[in-house]
Amino acid sequence: MMPGHSSGGQSLFQEIEAYNRPFQLNNNLPQNYDAVTGVPDNTVDDSRSLILSPHLKLPLKAAQDVWFICGKRGSGKSYFLGKLCEELNRIGVPFIIIDVVGAHSGIQLPGTSQVHINSISTSSLINRAGGGESFVVSCRGLEIDELREKVRELCVGISKSSFARRYNRALMLAIEEAHNFVGQGSGTAGGNAEMRSQCYASIDKLVREGRQDGVGAIFVSQAVANIESNIRRQSEIKVLFKVMDTTDINTLRKSLIGTDKNEIEQIVSDIYKARVGQFVCVAPSYIKDKGMVRNERCFPRTTEHAGTSFLGDSEGLGTGLSDFLDPDPFSIDNDDSQSDMLDVTDIFESPGKEDDDDDEPVSYYSGPSGKIDIKSALSLSLLAISLIGLLGVIIKRRMDKKNAEREMELEKQFKAERRRERAVAQQQSEVVDAPAPGSIGDLVADFNNDDEHLDESPFSDLDDLDAMFGDGI
Repeated sequence: MMPGHSSGGQSLFQEIEAYNRPFQLNNNLPQNYDAVTGVPDNTVDDSRSLILSPHLKLPLKAAQDVWFICGKRGSGKSYFLGKLCEELNRIGVPFIIIDVVGAHSGIQLPGTSQVHINSISTSSLINRAGGGESFVVSCRGLEIDELREKVRELCVGISKSSFARRYNRALMLAIEEAHNFVGQGSGTAGGNAEMRSQCYASIDKLVREGRQDGVGAIFVSQAVANIESNIRRQSEIKVLFKVMDTTDINTLRKSLIGTDKNEIEQIVSDIYKARVGQFVCVAPSYIKDKGMVRNERCFPRTTEHAGTSFLGDSEGLGTGLSDFLDPDPFSIDNDDSQSDMLDVTDIFESPGKEDDDDDEPVSYYSGPSGKIDIKSALSLSLLAISLIGLLGVIIKRRMDKKNAEREMELEKQFKAERRRERAVAQQQSEVVDAPAPGSIGDLVADFNNDDEHLDESPFSDLDDLDAMFGDGI
C-alpha cells in the first residue's frame, strides 16, 4: 500500500476532505465522528491521528492546517517540529522543511530525502512530494534575498499546482526561522524590500488558500513579535514554548483574542515558567473543553536531533537516557487552579529584547535503546560533580556565617563581663577611701572639739576661782 492511501480504497486527501465537510446532526454519521466538527474523535483511530504528547492527539484534519510554533532560543521548537514530521510520515503525509539553521539533518525517515535548496528545482521538488516523498531542504550558504526568492518560487509553485487535486494527497510545508520570510519591522533581517514583500505575498496566499488544496503550513520562530499579524491570526494551532520577552508576551496576548482572559494569563504564566521542552498548545478547533493543553512535553523522537542539547552534546542526550533519567524532574503540575499561576505583571511593564540569534534548539530526549551514551554519561557525571561542589560551597558559607555570629556573641559577652568587673572595682575603691566609724580621724576630731570646750570652761578664769573658793586657794 502506498503511503498516504487507506486500505479502503479512499485516498488520504479524500478522507481529509470528508472530515472538512459540514455535517448536520443526524443518525447517518460514522460512529467515530464528532457530530459538530465533522472530524474523528481525538481518542479514536490512532492510525489517522497526530500523536504528539500524552494529552495532545490531533485528528487528520490538522495535517492541512496552519501551525505557529514559537519560543525562545533552545526551548525545544525544532525538536517538536521533528516529532511532528515523524507523525506526518507515519500517517502518510509528505512534508517539506525549509531548514535554515541545519537543525533537521538527523531526520532520516522512510521516503525522506536531505537536499540542498540549490541542488533541486522547484518543479522537481513539488512533483516528487506529490509522489509521497518528503524533503529536508538545507539552505546553508545562501544570502537572505536569494533564500527568499527560492522560498517564493516554491510557494508560488505549490499554489499553482492545485496540489491535492493533482496528486490526490495532502502536503505540509514547514519554514524554520519564519521571521526571515514573514517578518515585520526588525524581524525582516534586512535584504531587498521588494523581494521581502514578494516572498511574504506568496506565503500569505498559500496560507489563505492552501487548505482547499490540501496544503498545510508550519511557521517556527523565536521572534514572536516580528511575525506578521496575519500569519499569527490564521494559525489555527499555536504551540507555545518558553517566552520571556515583554514584547513577545504582549504580542501573544493579542494573538489569543477570543480566549478567556483568565486562561490567557494562565498561558502567559505557563510559558514564562516553562522549562526546556515544555509547551502549551492552543487549538480550540481540535482540543475539547478548554481548547488547550498545558505544560506538555512531546513524546521522544525516533530520529536524531541536530540541535544543541542543554548538556552540550550536539547529538542530544544519547540513546536510552530517557529510560535512565526522569525526563521532567521539575515539571509544573498540570493544574488549572489560580494558585499554580505566576504573577508576572511587574515583569512585563518595561519592554526589552533578549538575544535574537539563530535558533539552536535543545535536545532533551533520547532514542528508544536501553543503552546509555558514554558522552552523555560523562556530561551527567561532570554536572553532578559541579552540583556537589556548589552544595559544598553553600554549606561552607553558611557554617562560616554561623561561626562569625557565634564569635561576635562571645565578644559581646566578654565586653559585658569586663564592664561589670570595672563597676565592682570602682565601688570597692570608693568604700576604702571613706573613713570608718571609730577611726583615728574621729578621735582627732573629738580631741579638737575637747580643746574648744576647755577654752570655754567656766574655771579658766583665776578670778572666778578665787571668788568660788575664797581665801583658801
